[in-house]
Amino acid sequence: MNDRRPKIQLQLAFPEEERSETPGTSEGGTESFAAKRSSEHPALPVHLMETICETNNLVTALRRVKRIVVLRERMA
Repeated sequence: MNDRRPKIQLQLAFPEEERSETPGTSEGGTESFAAKRSSEHPALPVHLMETICETNNLVTALRRVKRIVVLRERMA
């Protein structure tokens, strides 16, 4: 006995299309438009690194670090 069904489908259930790596759509697709690039932080100065590395700022930062180290040594 053969329990197979006969092949009666004459046409595929989906239409044939020419396919490429990126198929085009006439509806416009679902991709959104590219956003314009802008600065993440427009309020920051352009020369941020130069400002950070100024001598006065470095000396102030070093004093803060030393103060934290001294406080932690006293707590230990």
